Amino acid sequence: MAVLQALNARFDGPRETPGGRESCSNLRLVRFEWTDGKWVNVGTYIENCMNNYPPETINGKMFISCRDSYARMHTALANSSAGTQWTITRLPGEPPDNDMSEPSGYVDLDGTAHLIFRDGSKSGYLYRSISKDDGLTWTAPVRTNYPDAPGKNKSGRLSNGWYYLISNPNQAGRDPLVISFSRDGWAFDHPMVLRKGVKPQRVSGPGKNPGFQYPHTLEKDGSLWVVYNVTQEDIEISEYKIEDFQLGQVSGD
Repeated sequence: MAVLQALNARFDGPRETPGGRESCSNLRLVRFEWTDGKWVNVGTYIENCMNNYPPETINGKMFISCRDSYARMHTALANSSAGTQWTITRLPGEPPDNDMSEPSGYVDLDGTAHLIFRDGSKSGYLYRSISKDDGLTWTAPVRTNYPDAPGKNKSGRLSNGWYYLISNPNQAGRDPLVISFSRDGWAFDHPMVLRKGVKPQRVSGPGKNPGFQYPHTLEKDGSLWVVYNVTQEDIEISEYKIEDFQLGQVSGD
């Protein structure tokens, strides 16, 4: 029987910044299950982990990306689809190409796993890392020529075989929210605007950014549903008919 689960990153504090990096004392990813009409804490899922997206399966094994207590990027691969006995590996990379965050990912037809990163150093471009061993080890991230605000992105694969990338390619800010497409999972083009022209924030504050941001997706019944944050004040959901993207089926799939 399927069980609704939720993951919550928790730390005990206080938050410090030794060496200019944030630190979260006793950081851990805690798992909850919806039982008898309430959320029940069932214990720590992964130690020293703050996740960006829920776990996904790579070749039958659970995979998740994590930031540790000093905001350094790691990858975690479980020994099975059950999500136990995690192997956690520091993402390689040297300055200035080592300050990655908030990756989304997918596996292409050749079995290569891709992670698309927001660059914490604010280069103005997305970064990519790949894995040839089903998510166990990853290459050092490489800067792409795809512009970025920066902001969080969401990538994946549609049922028609096309890969998609939703992000904020305007280097001046997180407006508009744009989707682009790829046949092979490597080169993305055919950009289309999903949302643009954000309204002013009702209340300003430190760390609040205007724009359409932090996207997530769900494909169902011929539509791609996109969930996103608006000016860091509201959550909105938009439905896009996949046939309206006019992509067609990827040949040879």
